Amino acid sequence: MPAPRALEPVQRSLASVIAARRSGRLAAGALDAATLGTLLAAAAARPAGLADATLDPLLFPVVFDVDGVPPGAHRYDRGEHRLAPIGPASRARMAETAILQREHAMGAAVLFLVVPIGRWLVAFGDRGYRGAAFAAGWLTDRLYLVAETLGLTYTATGGFAPAVVDEVLGLDGRDHTAFFAFAVGGHRQPTPREAPRGGQPR
Repeated sequence: MPAPRALEPVQRSLASVIAARRSGRLAAGALDAATLGTLLAAAAARPAGLADATLDPLLFPVVFDVDGVPPGAHRYDRGEHRLAPIGPASRARMAETAILQREHAMGAAVLFLVVPIGRWLVAFGDRGYRGAAFAAGWLTDRLYLVAETLGLTYTATGGFAPAVVDEVLGLDGRDHTAFFAFAVGGHRQPTPREAPRGGQPR
């Protein structure tokens, strides 16, 4: 993938980005590979306080409309900053069989947050489910901040059929499973009367 773009310096304060982040309707339009790569690279860090790297959540993008990236299911390799192709996953198939809120399949990509649920449960028993949820939530927060900084349209979603998505992503549902998702659309196009996100009206 292209090298990720620098997110600093930006023209907005962190406080304004935090205040502006929110789920919304996905805009039509393709992303470029550098934008997707920046989103993945900036968001995919180890959760604070999680010492065991084998418990890290992983990002599995299903790409529909990203210039320079083949459509289909991929696994993001954080260390190498590359996408490893998994297999086909058309927009029509995902909207019909996997993503329950079909409008979330109308964007440029859906990033599935995959957790090593088997390791969490072995390490912590029933509490492991809560730990996995915390790790996935931490990563989701980072996706919100980075997507907002990049000026994208986006929304988190749990509205998908886990067994179907696991099959698409090549997961067994026991050692690893799709836990949550983050849908990404095209760039936000402000109207002339719109206030900047987190700022004052123009």
